[in-house]
Amino acid sequence: MKGIVFTEFLEFVEDQMGPDMVDAIIDDCDLSTGGAYTAVGTYPFSELRDLLLALVARSGADPAVLLRGFGGKLCATFTSGYGQYFAAAGSLFDFLGSIDDHIHVEVRKLYPDAELPSIRVAARTDDQMQLDYRSERGLEALAEGLIQATSDFYREPVSVSMAKMSGPTGDFVRFTIDRQAA
Repeated sequence: MKGIVFTEFLEFVEDQMGPDMVDAIIDDCDLSTGGAYTAVGTYPFSELRDLLLALVARSGADPAVLLRGFGGKLCATFTSGYGQYFAAAGSLFDFLGSIDDHIHVEVRKLYPDAELPSIRVAARTDDQMQLDYRSERGLEALAEGLIQATSDFYREPVSVSMAKMSGPTGDFVRFTIDRQAA
């Protein structure tokens, strides 16, 4: 997993719960890095999982709530650092529809070893989009937070729901994104 996710996660924890919590969860985990990450490095996903579980144990917070909040933080980082992709899409549905076929292609050019989820449009109308999210990591709450924060970025209010699905290629999560009146 790319280091930017780790550095942003630790910054999120610090912003939400303070630097002592960051130190505590790092101390609680047996991390190969000792908790030192760079944005461009690549690290085992298991370390992010362990940090999240340590945070849940110490804070008592719901992991899905934490991940959705982290999704908002990560979106702010992406819009700041990669705003050209958001500007080029022009709207929430166009941006979400471009993730796998455009944005992930660009990410793989920069980071060929990146392990990215699959995000495919299952259906789309003017008022609703269904996205199929496939990942072995179980980070659908993070994806939900990213979707919601991206809707805020575009100032396009939506409601987001998700359902676990099964298909011939395995299990996945289907996000249904409904436009709301502004």
